[in-house]
Amino acid sequence: MALTDTKIRNLKAPQAGVAKYADGHGLTLLVTHTGTKTFYLRTRVGGREQMFRVGAYGEISLAEARRLAEEMRQRLRRGQPAKAENVPSLAEVAKDWLTVRQSEITPTHAADIGRRLEKDVFPRLGNLPLPDITAPMILETLRPVSDRAPETAKRLRQYLSAIFRHGAACGIVTADPAAFVGQALRRPARKHFPAIVEPAAFAGLMESIRGYWGAPDVRRALLFLVATAARPGNVRAATWEEIDLQNRTWTIPAAKMKSRRQHVVPLNSVACAVLAEIERERPEKAGFLFPGRTGRPLSENTLNAALKSLGYAGRHTSHGFRSTLSSLANEAGIARPDVIEAALAHAEKDEVRAAYNRADYEKEKRLLFDWWGEILRGFG
Repeated sequence: MALTDTKIRNLKAPQAGVAKYADGHGLTLLVTHTGTKTFYLRTRVGGREQMFRVGAYGEISLAEARRLAEEMRQRLRRGQPAKAENVPSLAEVAKDWLTVRQSEITPTHAADIGRRLEKDVFPRLGNLPLPDITAPMILETLRPVSDRAPETAKRLRQYLSAIFRHGAACGIVTADPAAFVGQALRRPARKHFPAIVEPAAFAGLMESIRGYWGAPDVRRALLFLVATAARPGNVRAATWEEIDLQNRTWTIPAAKMKSRRQHVVPLNSVACAVLAEIERERPEKAGFLFPGRTGRPLSENTLNAALKSLGYAGRHTSHGFRSTLSSLANEAGIARPDVIEAALAHAEKDEVRAAYNRADYEKEKRLLFDWWGEILRGFG
């Protein structure tokens, strides 16, 4: 049923979200919980439905909105922009933001962000001009996501907030409405990787790993993982090019790191013993340290599957060795907490402080990992 000025004036603001009222021929009135009433034109362009802002009711009348909507339809039929000066949409600004971010994150992470936005945000908000998107609109979009996957909704809100800040830097908007949405979303439960941190139980785990009956490269990868406390993905992708046997270091390139910063791991006696064993079997010292059957790195689930086969399902994961080192080292007081965090490649938030302490960190990290090697040699 077509709108009238009387009907529009009498429309009540919804308690939350956005109410939509169709006038006909794609002209739609959106009413927010604050009472703002804005006309949009919904139409298909290039086979995809898009929404174009026509104007706010009060600034333009219903009759003027219909006239402007018809002008926009005519422009679109001629292949022209809906407006002479089209304000960038959320999807357009997000694309620009992602292009800038790609210098800071991995291509895989960038593609993952794009897929999440395409799936859960763009169907509702992607075609709206960035300045027209309000906090209630964002909340209405993210609440269904939060109901099924709170962690995903949390990340999407963070992405949207970053997009709006990017838009503010570009002069498109003056505020970040996504900043106000977090408190209204379901909070994700904190998840921790299962990890054994009691010395006696960990000694049993080490004995089991050393007696692992499966593929030798899997046993070596587990031992190297324990010795370095690195992320499992970095261990699986480790190559001989990253190893400096003379200086006993493993340098993980920035491109492989979650923080996008190069990370140097001092190699202790256990790690060096693993490398010596590999070298005896494959003297060429080329390619991956722990290749899978096809010459590619070990698969993502291989290490966890090995731990499960040893009877540690639900008790310890491949990522859990990082917690073990952190817990035992902090309990022993063998190194400053900052050094332990640096050894685990947890980025220092204060970049100036991190740069100032980097040299000391490297020395103290060496002492920490040498201590860890001796601890491991006594376990199992």
